[in-house]
Amino acid sequence: MRLKTIRERAEQLKNDLNITAHESMTLFKLLKNKNASDFKPINYFKLKQFSDGALMPFEDIKNLYLKWLNFRAKQLNKKVLHGLIIKPNITNGKLYINQIDFIDDLETYYNLIICDNIDIQERKINGKIYDFIIDDEYMLKEDKNTIERISAIERTQNEILYNRFMILGQADENGQETSLNEEDINNILKSRAYINIGTDEQPKEKIILIYNF
Repeated sequence: MRLKTIRERAEQLKNDLNITAHESMTLFKLLKNKNASDFKPINYFKLKQFSDGALMPFEDIKNLYLKWLNFRAKQLNKKVLHGLIIKPNITNGKLYINQIDFIDDLETYYNLIICDNIDIQERKINGKIYDFIIDDEYMLKEDKNTIERISAIERTQNEILYNRFMILGQADENGQETSLNEEDINNILKSRAYINIGTDEQPKEKIILIYNF
């Protein structure tokens, strides 16, 4: 079977999404020439990087990406969610908190969190309940559970989360995950705090999230 050319695939995007030829080629480049089944969701930081290089406003790139994502979700009979992915940087102590739109699919969670099994736990941030999607086996990965990899701590320090995890809205009455809105995101960002992961002689600050059971 003959593989489709770049022009043919871009033309298909143009027809499927009812967008211009320029938009379809831009979207094709954004998706990195990958088949839909191989595609990994793009967070807002990377979308911003792409928009700078493409000389297109971020909002235009984001809306173009969302148009394709919703089209793909409809094909799969699934929905698109908006959430946060949390990732500590073990080198500089920063905590990367990126907004991301993605199709609500188990494989997507595995790819984003980089794990084989997930667990969904309700946790509170500033009084509001959210769903934390974490690596179900993170406690077994002791070699990766170092102080530099701490991403969040329960306020009384009865629980520590390491490495990547995601935050979504509290599940609805049918147990389906829900998206975060702008108010949620601002609320979560307010819960960032500094901890010292160094020594008294050589202090080293690290940013983490604070939450409650």
